[in-house]
Amino acid sequence: MCFVFREYCFSLKRIYKFISFFYFLLNKNMIFLSIFFIFFHSVNSEGIIPTIINRTPDPMVNIGSNIELSCIIQDLQNYSLIWSKISKDHSREWIPLFSGSQKLIQEHRFSVHNGASQTHTLRITGIKDSDSGFYKCSIPVNSDHQISKEIHLQVKVPPIIYENSTASITVPLYNATKLECYVSGQPPPDVFWTRENNELLPTGNREHRGNFLRIINVTKEHAGTYYCNANNNVSSSVRKSFKLEVEYSPEVYVVKPRVGQALSFNAVLECRVSAVPTPVIVWVKDGSQIQNSQHYRISHHATENDYNASVLHITSVERSQYGNYTCKATNKLGDKRAVVEFYETDHEECSPTCGSGLGGYPDFKLIFSTTSVAILLFVRW
Repeated sequence: MCFVFREYCFSLKRIYKFISFFYFLLNKNMIFLSIFFIFFHSVNSEGIIPTIINRTPDPMVNIGSNIELSCIIQDLQNYSLIWSKISKDHSREWIPLFSGSQKLIQEHRFSVHNGASQTHTLRITGIKDSDSGFYKCSIPVNSDHQISKEIHLQVKVPPIIYENSTASITVPLYNATKLECYVSGQPPPDVFWTRENNELLPTGNREHRGNFLRIINVTKEHAGTYYCNANNNVSSSVRKSFKLEVEYSPEVYVVKPRVGQALSFNAVLECRVSAVPTPVIVWVKDGSQIQNSQHYRISHHATENDYNASVLHITSVERSQYGNYTCKATNKLGDKRAVVEFYETDHEECSPTCGSGLGGYPDFKLIFSTTSVAILLFVRW
């Protein structure tokens, strides 16, 4: 079948193809119109997309001060400027602060200033440590696209040494150990170790930088007080003391291996002990531990060299008290002993407690002499 139009004859098949092609072009135009519509709504009335041409350099400020964060925007026109801050949990979730001039948070310290110029400012007064973080000025262009700039605000915080740092530590002799010092602050503090009285550290230096001080082979000389120092120039440096105690079994020596005294006089036997932890010190004679009595008195005191001195006082010596006396010191790491031979003499041997002088020392005499001078009152010729 054929339809005649002017000089042409069209079959139904050819008419169908023509209609299909026209419908295809129509769909193509609709797609084009849709794209054009989206693009049209992605720019302002003059067909220009806003541009953030500059922003505040990343600032570092003191606690309690004020700060202004600014973005310089060209052709903002009717678009909204949004200020936001990264969430505290660092999940990259931005918390909106302002949309245009509308405040979205309940915080009186925050405000915005959007003047007639291209500079748009977020003001924060009375800076707190919690204000640290990333701030963003952004302009939503459409549902899928925004223009933004980020500003990193850092708040200066004085150094703090945490309580979970090593406070005191006890290490067995010749073992390895590590002193730990955990700090915080902004900017990050410099951390360095020193020793009491500026003594040498186990590293061989008077100062060691870093959060940790490692000692590979602990000796008795390493015992003492160490200091962790932290400084970031925000305020005065801070420091924390660390006590290092070195454990070792007792070391015992006697002041005089042989002590003599005559009958009925007093005598003193002394031994000195060094040990950590503090040892138990006893005196033993003939297999029996000596107790305080009318003939014996035991006293203990510390010496200037960190020794524990144990003194056995023997009062009014009797013949049965002569013999060998053992000074024995014991702690959890072991025991050590030393022997003093106590023997009889024909005459008194002056000991630190003989005589009746002050403090148990020998008697002494002080001799004073003066010279008198007469005053000449007058002269007669």
